Amino acid sequence: MIKFRFLLCFLCSALFILGAQSAEATNGHQLSAIGAYQQGMGGATTAAPYDASTSVSNPAGMAMIGNRTDFSFQTFFPTRETEFSGYGAVPDSSTNGGSNMYLVPAIGWTAAMDDRNDWFFGGGMYGVSGMGVDYDTVRVPFMESSFGGPLDDGSSKAHIWSQYQFWKMAPTVAHKSGNFAIGLALNLDYQAFGFKNVFSGTMGLLPAKFGMDLSEMQGTLGYGATVGFIYQPVPEFSVGASYSSKQNFGKFRWRLTADDVSNVLDVNGAYTSSLDGIYTMDLDFPQQAAFGIAVRLGRPVLWTADVKWINYSDTYKVVTLKGNFSGGADVPLDFGWDDVWVYATGLQLDVTPKFVLRAGYNYSTSPIDQADFFEVENNMAFPAIVKQRVAGGFTYRFGRHWEMTMAYMKAFKEEMTGVTMTKISLEEEGVDFEISYRF
Repeated sequence: MIKFRFLLCFLCSALFILGAQSAEATNGHQLSAIGAYQQGMGGATTAAPYDASTSVSNPAGMAMIGNRTDFSFQTFFPTRETEFSGYGAVPDSSTNGGSNMYLVPAIGWTAAMDDRNDWFFGGGMYGVSGMGVDYDTVRVPFMESSFGGPLDDGSSKAHIWSQYQFWKMAPTVAHKSGNFAIGLALNLDYQAFGFKNVFSGTMGLLPAKFGMDLSEMQGTLGYGATVGFIYQPVPEFSVGASYSSKQNFGKFRWRLTADDVSNVLDVNGAYTSSLDGIYTMDLDFPQQAAFGIAVRLGRPVLWTADVKWINYSDTYKVVTLKGNFSGGADVPLDFGWDDVWVYATGLQLDVTPKFVLRAGYNYSTSPIDQADFFEVENNMAFPAIVKQRVAGGFTYRFGRHWEMTMAYMKAFKEEMTGVTMTKISLEEEGVDFEISYRF
């Protein structure tokens, strides 16, 4: 058993080092894990809760982790790039940009509501400080006349920027009866959003512009609910599932002036531009469901596996901007996002009673399909295309009450090429630190 334990310790360490050489990664634009424990397990924790981050992912876990509070802080490092030079050697037509670092704080707590330890109350919250792109102004060959575009040769410029912020609070009630736990969380949300996707230049030496400038950040409140259960018939095995409803948000509202939206297609396929006025957009957060198992392979080893479905096609397939357009019809934003399936697995090794090692792997499909017409071009400001992630982490316990957890995750670079030969790419990494107190 001692040799077996050290072999598993070596394998976990090797996977951790592989990830370091090759983060909180994202499934689409959602975090693949909340907090350092989930991160270290690759997000595969539906049936294996450990800390109060379970209030967000599977609220039933709040009845199985004891009385505790957890403070987590993640530093997130994305790298994204767009290249327009696919038609040939064109200088100054590629760029990478945006903040190199974002912050993702999280906090959670849970405690028994009575002396019987069967009802628990607590909650969790987290916030994403702002994800997006901020590219340099570069040349766009496919918009120029030599490549079939409307602008004069050498005059084209791309102005691409985006930012998205998200915050969630999940007050939770959970109940445990024997080997079965169930939980319910009320989701209270806030999101802020803005983007700019504009091509400018000249047409016969006259200024011309195509695209949308919604770069004044707007915010709105939302709500929803998450329900989950965990069944553990024997100490060596558990199964869990959770469902989170669509998070319903109020409308984003922009006050635009003439030509902030310029020469874009409306719902009738005609070119239109904005006039002075208020413009609105609905953008809800998608519903999702997860299922997971957890298996104890002897006392020191825990193996987990999850599958998750995120219903992006219901909320991000086509988003409509409504307002006072010159043509009288609304404008669709055809992001084209498909549903995402996530497959994750994690391995935990109790090296000693005080020291625990973890490793994880997470794979998700991309919401963007480059085979669909112009889908890559429509997501230059939102290149949410990473698929594979590796993770590693550990927990060290200081006596009976305090413990520290850390994790690292790497999302490997993905690249897509659109119908105009435009390329978008994204890779991510992040480091989590968590401090916990067990009552």
